[in-house]
Amino acid sequence: STLTSATFTVSVANRTIAGVLKDASGNTLSSAMVFAFAPAAGIGNQAQTSPSGVFSIKVTDGSFNVGAFIPGMGSSQEVPVVVNSTGTFVNGSATVSTGSSGANPFVLTLKKPSFTITGRVTDGSSPMANAPVFAYRTDGPGHADSITDSSGNYTLYADNGTWKVNSFIPGFGPMPEQTVIVSGSSKSSIDFSPSTATTFQTIN
Repeated sequence: STLTSATFTVSVANRTIAGVLKDASGNTLSSAMVFAFAPAAGIGNQAQTSPSGVFSIKVTDGSFNVGAFIPGMGSSQEVPVVVNSTGTFVNGSATVSTGSSGANPFVLTLKKPSFTITGRVTDGSSPMANAPVFAYRTDGPGHADSITDSSGNYTLYADNGTWKVNSFIPGFGPMPEQTVIVSGSSKSSIDFSPSTATTFQTIN
């Protein structure tokens, strides 16, 4: 038999992309996930924002797309960031970023939608915790994702528009989509539970 050798190159994440995450009003956002992905290299990393909205992501030299995500609110716009031995350069700027503060901070913005879609997910009687709920807008760009709490409740943040909302209930599968029109106010009681007319079978 013939032995084939393979060579693997390990890159050390010796650089840092640092900044602060804020909403459209300038308020810092805590407990959000901020990611840095290098499409050309197929690598990336992520970090969670601190209580003051600060993030710090370990990366290698390269060109990255940096964005943020909060369950229920969706994602921010991705910002191009170049990292090299000189420093970190954000969104095409020729000036080195000073991180989360200083003269040239990297401020990543995640716009919080104006309204909410709320509801409850049950198995027909008991609340379903940790059930994914997701929505997408049909008359324009927009999507949101959330997970139910221990009481089966969820919150999605949405702007004006027509939305399709759905949930996946563990043990039952995806529920029928509901159309929700947000027009100047939040929507509540968008609930999900399995249909009593549907028969589920267990395959042993």
